[in-house]
Amino acid sequence: MSKQNSPKVDLSNQQNSSFYNSYIEGKEFYYLIGIILSICFIVFNDFIFLKKIYLFKDIGSDSLNAVWPYMVQAVDSISSGNFLSWSFNFGMGQNASSYVFYDPFNVFLFIIGKEDMIYFIAFREILKILLASMFFYKYLKLLNFNNYIGLIGAVIYGFTGYMILGGSGWYIFSFEAFNMAFLLWSFEQFFQKNKWYWLPIPIFLICVSRPFNLWMFGVFIGIYMILRIYQTQNKLNYRSIGIMIAKILGLVTLGIGLSGPFFFEHLQVMIDSPRVSGPDSYFSVLSSAPMFATPDKMQFGTEIMRFFSSDILGSGLKFKGWQNFMEAPMFYVGLISLLLFPQVFQFLDKRVKRISIIILLIWMLPIVFPYFRQAFSLFSGDYYRAYSFFVALIILVFALMAFNFMFTQKTINLKLLIITLVSLLILVNYPFFKDKSTVDSSLLISVILFLITYSFLIYNIVVKKDNKTYMIVLLLCLVCELSYFSWCTVNRRDHVTTKDLSKKIGYNDYSVEAVNYIKQIDQSFY
Repeated sequence: MSKQNSPKVDLSNQQNSSFYNSYIEGKEFYYLIGIILSICFIVFNDFIFLKKIYLFKDIGSDSLNAVWPYMVQAVDSISSGNFLSWSFNFGMGQNASSYVFYDPFNVFLFIIGKEDMIYFIAFREILKILLASMFFYKYLKLLNFNNYIGLIGAVIYGFTGYMILGGSGWYIFSFEAFNMAFLLWSFEQFFQKNKWYWLPIPIFLICVSRPFNLWMFGVFIGIYMILRIYQTQNKLNYRSIGIMIAKILGLVTLGIGLSGPFFFEHLQVMIDSPRVSGPDSYFSVLSSAPMFATPDKMQFGTEIMRFFSSDILGSGLKFKGWQNFMEAPMFYVGLISLLLFPQVFQFLDKRVKRISIIILLIWMLPIVFPYFRQAFSLFSGDYYRAYSFFVALIILVFALMAFNFMFTQKTINLKLLIITLVSLLILVNYPFFKDKSTVDSSLLISVILFLITYSFLIYNIVVKKDNKTYMIVLLLCLVCELSYFSWCTVNRRDHVTTKDLSKKIGYNDYSVEAVNYIKQIDQSFY
């Protein structure tokens, strides 16, 4: 993985660091739980105290208009014992099982019951964030990351743009982020320790939720596996690689088999979807576009700016970038990641460096040429979605690798850090948009201040012998950044309020009485 062994630095003998040694070192996993819950309390405060309901009326209105009715239907189906059967509550009729576990975390809400589960949707999202961060921390520890770096990485993972923005209306994206952390951890358990029995579980969860993700997650894990093989083997043994791939395919088949009827019902729904085979299909239009056409300035500017914050171009209906708030790229993965990831290549040997650069280019190429991003979605739409997440994840992993090398080897390329900082400051201030009000000035100032502060702290953490104070300050800065940026994503929106539930509006309007009246006077099937 590196040009030389990465010696562990004995932090316990450093001076003036009794607070860190006594209260933090060795307890990072427990601090992770506390930090995640603290940030969640700041971000979801109004939802925890039931001032608001975690359903959205703005661009995230799918949560109110589609997801919530599906959840209610699922509870009705389960309570009647018919969740594996046909239901006429779906349009002209449809198999009810395909949506019951669309987000498997809904099971916790189903237990609460139809009348009360609406108040606990935000708690479900908090649970996803917490568990995803915990699995990602355990995954980093399997890669022998330092505890402190693991803590930093896991906290960032819990509040990526994909987790917070994707989970604020489309919910399923936050489940996908959880499942990716689980999948990476399970893969490493198999890859390093031959513990095969974990791997079918995330495959099962993909299949009962969205089988299409088998393709996208499979591409990511396949490329990741190549990187891990290059990191761990001095000489490629194609026979052992072939055996490993065969075992993985067998475990994937087992996971698909465990998902049983849910998997095939999802496939049927996908096949019947007008986006796949009907008149609304995008396939012919997108696949016939020029392969090397570049995005316009609005789209490219949106791509760049959303690396810095999900809300830097506005929140909800006030978003002024490409497309809309939810469908624009979700590249945000913590500002410190942008500063750190270019440093990783100085620590890699020539063979691993070469494959790492190729992998980075594979994931970055679709930013410049949208055709490849659309191909990744099999031309089902002009989407970023999961592609956004994989780009962010690659940057995060490379950044953490770099920080781990820098931290343990006490080495930093100061010139590269300065160049990276200046480049980021130029990009975030570049006039991509004609209207200057497109960029949120308060968030822009915050981004600039955080980037400069992180650069100062990173340098001192690496070069100073007594670096514990800088480590604590960096962690506090990270908490401030993630809390503020995530708060903007979640709270600068149009929500359903608790008071709305008692008014004769929405699903509680007079159509309920109308339907009951029709049923009284007309007992026929239709």
